[in-house]
Amino acid sequence: MWGTRSAKSSIKCTRVCPTSERPGSKGTYIVRLSRANTRRLKVRNGAYLKVSYGEASVLACLSDDPGLDDETIRMDQTLRTAICLEKIMQGSAAKELVYSSDIDGALKHPVVIERSAFRGPTRLSRLVKQQYLICLVHAASNSTTMLHCR
Repeated sequence: MWGTRSAKSSIKCTRVCPTSERPGSKGTYIVRLSRANTRRLKVRNGAYLKVSYGEASVLACLSDDPGLDDETIRMDQTLRTAICLEKIMQGSAAKELVYSSDIDGALKHPVVIERSAFRGPTRLSRLVKQQYLICLVHAASNSTTMLHCR
């Protein structure tokens, strides 16, 4: 459910900005990419993508943004927090985070975006207005069903 379809269908973004508009998102956690990046991933608006930064990754719903360049991704606050970027942006005057291999920037790694096999909430989930929650998992064990989340 959470896997990717193909390792070849991935892109790297070196700039992260917050979302300012969320057209048609209807309560989902969204990422916005340029139209060219949407075509490279071979996905459409509303598709779910795996967004990774370092060891952390989340699923997000795609919304293309014709005003973005190919190096930039826009992410909502919940997703930035889930992959530990909100800590960097929160309270700072910076409105974007930048990765550069040449200089020590705010991002230690580029953000990697891949296609996901997750097709989104089921029709029943949408009818009963079920919400998906995103959390950081610190430890998980096969011997128990308990997850430690923050």
